[in-house]
Amino acid sequence: NLLSYNYYLNQKDYVEDDYTKNAINELNEKGYFKIGICFTEKECNDFQRFLENKSFYRGVIPMQSDGKKHSFNFEEVMNNKNEEPYLSFLPEIITFQPIKNFLSNKKHLNLFNSYLKFDWDIFSVITWFNPPTKIKHQVHSFHRDNDDFKTLAIFISWTDTNVTTGALNFIESSHRNSKSNKTVI
Repeated sequence: NLLSYNYYLNQKDYVEDDYTKNAINELNEKGYFKIGICFTEKECNDFQRFLENKSFYRGVIPMQSDGKKHSFNFEEVMNNKNEEPYLSFLPEIITFQPIKNFLSNKKHLNLFNSYLKFDWDIFSVITWFNPPTKIKHQVHSFHRDNDDFKTLAIFISWTDTNVTTGALNFIESSHRNSKSNKTVI
């Protein structure tokens, strides 16, 4: 098809250091790579405060919401009975300086470009705030994201997460085998 023809025709080779080679091997083998802790506790707390008064939609993505913008107020959200387990924020969050630093870090840039084999660009930015709720959303079940022909998703947890507080679950190697049943948290 035309997409794969253009993709393979325009691939670039990047200089890969050991870190990048190991990360790409893990991405190819497992379907994920844990970069590790990239933000300090202070930066995580600052980000949570950064969200105050920012626009959000009640839904996993704005297109799946009621279409109404809301202004985020942490106390108000936490004190209401939440009918939506996801509040999604718009791309303005990438103006937060620590995120800008993360995205411009040479080590990360080399990894992103080397894995994708082209100069990466942001396709979509969605920040979720997940207030406590007993409501289950369809994305709480295992599913496959098919956002584009070749993508790299970055998930950042701004608070500590575990099995009971909403940790990301991933089925290892599911990108290569849809019948894989090994779960990673």
